[in-house]
Amino acid sequence: MSDNFIIYDGDCIFCKNYIKFSNFLNEYQIELINARLVKDPNKIELMKKYKIDTGMILHFENNYYTGSEAMTKITTINDNKKYFNKTLNFFFKSKKISNLLYPYFVIIRNLTLKIRGISKIFN
Repeated sequence: MSDNFIIYDGDCIFCKNYIKFSNFLNEYQIELINARLVKDPNKIELMKKYKIDTGMILHFENNYYTGSEAMTKITTINDNKKYFNKTLNFFFKSKKISNLLYPYFVIIRNLTLKIRGISKIFN
């Protein structure tokens, strides 16, 4: 088990695809954790503390990052030249832009889950 991990919503198409296309996972040993499948009480408390329904949780090099901070951290250490990552870099490399846009991504995520008939992780 890696000390580095990402807890994300495996039923969120945006979260799942971001994780899938991120080169970050190829360069670092990261444990991927689908929040909907977590049974470990410590991870559940962590998800409640960092409000998993408002964004993924990244534990990397003994630091926690959530939401827009997690996206910014992943983006800034991800040097992949693929078009997908270049696009994400444009939005998330800047903390200001990331903080501005991220709440809209959460709204879109929540609407998409609702349309698909999927509940939030913690109601």
